[in-house]
Amino acid sequence: MPGRIHGFLGGVLFTASLVYYTGEYIKKDQQFISRQLQISNTVVNENIISGKSLEPIHKAPPKVIQYNGGFYESAKDIWNEEIFKMVNWLYSINWYELGVKTDEKVMKLTDKLADQVKK
Repeated sequence: MPGRIHGFLGGVLFTASLVYYTGEYIKKDQQFISRQLQISNTVVNENIISGKSLEPIHKAPPKVIQYNGGFYESAKDIWNEEIFKMVNWLYSINWYELGVKTDEKVMKLTDKLADQVKK
């Protein structure tokens, strides 16, 4: 009989500890997710909706291209440098502001077309 009681109490202890640690794990996940949502909300409200851009990206000092590897290596270095410049230019575009301006222009154009159709 004592073996059954010990087994039952051991099972209760195991189950209780499993439930407790699972609850703690869920709380930690909930806090992490809550913090990430707060950060995302701040970014959206303060930077995107208000029209402010994100903090300017600090540009790295220009890379000095060394032409020591022959013609093909030099051509690859120049090509890579041009690709980096293009990608940095794409990243520097404020896509939200561009979208808002484009939307305004499209709306003006469709209003003009609607007026022309009415006449």
